[in-house]
Amino acid sequence: MAGKKGGSSSRVLSARPLSDQERVFIEEYMVDYNGKEAAIRAGVPSSKASYAASVWLKDNRIRELLDAKVENRLKATGYTTQKIVE
Repeated sequence: MAGKKGGSSSRVLSARPLSDQERVFIEEYMVDYNGKEAAIRAGVPSSKASYAASVWLKDNRIRELLDAKVENRLKATGYTTQKIVE
């Protein structure tokens, strides 16, 4: 991406709402924590799935939602990330 200066695109990305495909990716990622497979199930061609997963997993909006979902899942089972670390 020649011509782009440090991080300006991430600010633009964080301002836009999630696409339907990104929302599906989040739900599918929670199934097995496999980014490539979640991207495929979200409709990304398999030849581009690893790249799409990598980009999405670096997106702060998606990362925050995934972190919250993991935390909620742990709480439902009686665990927290702190208990797991201990």
